[in-house]
Amino acid sequence: MVKAEENIYINPDESIRIATQILKNANDYTEVFQTNLILSKSYFAKGELEEAIGYFFEGKKHLKSLNDESMQLSFLVFGTTLFRTIGFYEITKILKNEGEQLLESDTNEQQALQVNIQKRWLELDSIKKSADLKLLLAQFNNLPEDQNIKLLTLKSQILKSLAKITLAEGNIDSSKIYFEKALKIQRTKHIGSLQEAYILVDYSRYFYELGEYQTALDTLEKAINISKIFNNPFLDYAVYNQLLKNYFVLKDEEKYIESNLKVDHSLNLIKSNESAASNAIFNILQKNHNDNKDELNKEFRSTKWTFGTIAVLILILGLFIKWFTAFKLNHTRDVINYLKLIRDSEKKEEPQVKGVIKNLSIPRETETFLLKKLEAFEKGNKFTSKEMSLAQMASLFETNTKYLSEVINKHKGKNFNLYINNLRVKYIVKKLKTEPNYLNYKVSYLAEESGFSSHSSFATVFKNITGISPNVFIELLKKDLKKSKQMSA
Repeated sequence: MVKAEENIYINPDESIRIATQILKNANDYTEVFQTNLILSKSYFAKGELEEAIGYFFEGKKHLKSLNDESMQLSFLVFGTTLFRTIGFYEITKILKNEGEQLLESDTNEQQALQVNIQKRWLELDSIKKSADLKLLLAQFNNLPEDQNIKLLTLKSQILKSLAKITLAEGNIDSSKIYFEKALKIQRTKHIGSLQEAYILVDYSRYFYELGEYQTALDTLEKAINISKIFNNPFLDYAVYNQLLKNYFVLKDEEKYIESNLKVDHSLNLIKSNESAASNAIFNILQKNHNDNKDELNKEFRSTKWTFGTIAVLILILGLFIKWFTAFKLNHTRDVINYLKLIRDSEKKEEPQVKGVIKNLSIPRETETFLLKKLEAFEKGNKFTSKEMSLAQMASLFETNTKYLSEVINKHKGKNFNLYINNLRVKYIVKKLKTEPNYLNYKVSYLAEESGFSSHSSFATVFKNITGISPNVFIELLKKDLKKSKQMSA
């Protein structure tokens, strides 16, 4: 059992092998409970959510049979981490409430202190100020030096959270100290490399915010070496998404594209995992409902609830979980598309010859002449005129529509309408980036400003071209500007 627990965050496959064998021969509640918890943690370390959730709920069946409050709280602490990580906050709240209902019955002062620390850890996601985290951290000073791995893991994660909050508060020096302390615990106590990888990702964000991009990349390289052990798509996404941001700033397009492909691959795996997790939760809830019909009937008879109502609620919860999973994935894709849009908005409209247009009738001199006209046209803002059409543009260029259409198709790789709409979107993106007052304008004004006939056509074209809606882009841009102001303050 000890060896299986030690390997959870170092070699989860080995931990699963040992725990599975133990579970086959387990003959008491405590052993079954502990083995299911080890299996849940091990699958969670691998990012295999369906299995992690299944074993978690199997362990939870025996939770109330335990007399060890510290063990019960350790289980609930892990549960809050599991469901908070995958975004199921309603379940996290339920587990937190269960933790808060446990009484501190331990007579041993040290045990009571350990229980208290774990109870406070249940509240960690709601702690937003460094002062509150420092108070929680101070409680570890009253514990013996040979703290168990569970408590050391908590201490390391509290230090990481404190490092992130102090960074957000602008306390750069303190943030670095807390990151280093968190890493020291991981490395000297051999707690496990998975947590170390996540700390390294957050530490790389620290260097990214300071503009020390090469140091950020070096830090991420250490996380990449660890991620290879686990093949955890959540960890891979965290690592490569941060790499993406650094390569974007460094304008390393080749590595940016390479990282972006890995981010997309991780996202697809995450989508598959979270979809399976959603189904697992729904099936478990439904099974529990069916297994406890008699008990539920007595409990809800006084309130005139019917089994049909309960079934509907379970169905609604299942649909909500699936919707929320899709929402999370879409938001992540929005962030990636936002980064792409910011990067592409800095680029000049380059020629994109796609194949050969047959039967070209345009003279070479005219073709060269029109290319120069297009270059000048792109530097201006006449494309923002609602009346701009192929005919009007041809008249402006002193040519005919056939020649102009051929040049745009050949050298821009798109038809006239798409070409104009790209220029309009790029124009308004630049306005939003460089003139902050534009962030406060309504989308209908931005549509008119960039030459679109209506709010809806602008929103549709903007999303088709960029992959995100104007509102989402503005929201993300506002967050970036706010963060930049905080860092420069």
